[in-house]
Amino acid sequence: MDPRQKTSSETDNEVQIVGGVLPDGTLLELVKSADRPDGLDLMRSDGTHATIAPRFEVGNRIYRPIDLSADIVRAVNFPVSPADYGTTQELVDRVATFLDRHTGLGCADSRLAAFFVLASWFPEVGPVTLLTSSNFIAEAPSLLRALRGLCRHGLLVADLNTKRFRSLPLTLTPTIILDQTNVSYPLADLLRVSNTPELFVENNGSLVSLNCFQVVCTGQSELDPSLTERMLRVALGPLRPDARILDRDAAAEILTDLQPRLLAYRIRNFARVNASHFDVAEFPLAFREIARSLGAAIVDDEVLKQEVASLLSPRAEEARAQSVLKPEYGIVLVVLNYLHDRYQKCIAVSVLAAAVNAVPRSFGEIVEFSATEIGQRLAALGLYTSRTANAKVVRLNRETSRKAHELARRLGVPLPEGGFPDCPDCGASPQAVGKS
Repeated sequence: MDPRQKTSSETDNEVQIVGGVLPDGTLLELVKSADRPDGLDLMRSDGTHATIAPRFEVGNRIYRPIDLSADIVRAVNFPVSPADYGTTQELVDRVATFLDRHTGLGCADSRLAAFFVLASWFPEVGPVTLLTSSNFIAEAPSLLRALRGLCRHGLLVADLNTKRFRSLPLTLTPTIILDQTNVSYPLADLLRVSNTPELFVENNGSLVSLNCFQVVCTGQSELDPSLTERMLRVALGPLRPDARILDRDAAAEILTDLQPRLLAYRIRNFARVNASHFDVAEFPLAFREIARSLGAAIVDDEVLKQEVASLLSPRAEEARAQSVLKPEYGIVLVVLNYLHDRYQKCIAVSVLAAAVNAVPRSFGEIVEFSATEIGQRLAALGLYTSRTANAKVVRLNRETSRKAHELARRLGVPLPEGGFPDCPDCGASPQAVGKS
């Protein structure tokens, strides 16, 4: 992360920054000024010791906080100073207990949300979007306020459209906590791409990165599946009878106890988290990315990493189950069946479309795709068609077999153990299948 934001017009060696890592490995963070209500200071840390000042001179440069309006400083929840967090286990337990005590999340979802909170302090690894869609709207404010205080640079906003979203102070890499009555299709598209690293969009003649952690809370029951399949969903229910209201004392606990510990965790473990290679290879891709972000944020505790995988596993399994309803899954399944039957040299796209539509019906879902739509999906998969005198067809040759088997492994389409008899591609390794 490049700490330099812009160079002051007064001197060439004075740099306004939003935070980052200097060439010598020093970490700079924006913190709320202790003596200026709407001001910011810089915290400088080598991972062990931290110093706070209005500016720092390093080499021949002077670094100072980026100029922000007073309303942005008040809206974004900047930390004040670090405090010892104990162990990773103790920190996660503290955050999870707080969420369980003050929000409508159940015990397991409070744990998962605690891992999300911890990961939000390392947006460099890769952002995650936390989704809660619930009929218990009265419970939403407590959860959203708690997450604003706990997540790094929490910013609580409501009823955004795409223009307003782009105008947020995204250079701060905030955790955007969105209380949204209705998620429109344009906003859903923007939220979907905002988890894509190194992606920029145009905003008033400039390019801005949308890459940041997000929380989306909505009462909308039906959301675009292409959006929700890349989100981490937690269930918000009614508060337990013994739960505590998120009052001033609870808010103060976040600011004076939990947030300083989270800041200390970031500065002590920044390098190790960013060097992590945590992965759960058996998860579908979207959940592998979520698992990586959450698991990478955990240091010195393999049990907690296993807990992340365990909590995500039912959600990943649901995502895998939903994938069978996608036409791509049906296409590969049907093409493989025709290849292994070996009775035909080609299959008409119209016949293929009818067979693909039968796949979701076998799972109790009614989804219809036209032959034209299936033809387009075939091309996107790299399964190309040709035309005979009577129809557009898929040739059932060795090239199609190689590609279909490769796609089966990537999409999770089942093949019998040991493969089909005499099929040269069933037992081949993914690398061998991919060769032409």
